[in-house]
Amino acid sequence: MCIPKTSYREDGLAVNQLIAPIPNAQEMIGGVCRTTLYKLVSDGEIELVKIGRRSFITVASLTAYVGRLSESTALPVDSGG
Repeated sequence: MCIPKTSYREDGLAVNQLIAPIPNAQEMIGGVCRTTLYKLVSDGEIELVKIGRRSFITVASLTAYVGRLSESTALPVDSGG
């Protein structure tokens, strides 16, 4: 069986990583504290999954959350009127 070589980003996450441990997830969204991260989970902003006793945050939910933040802070486009 051939196992593909994993490549890593500068932050230590695998390029194709689907879930991130809590400390990595904190760093991925600007170094927020643990309490803030769990508040985002309880508010339904990001998704937490468990494997055994360990908790992880889905990278897709982090990406979507940051995308929503970007959309909400975007400047309105001037219609030229």
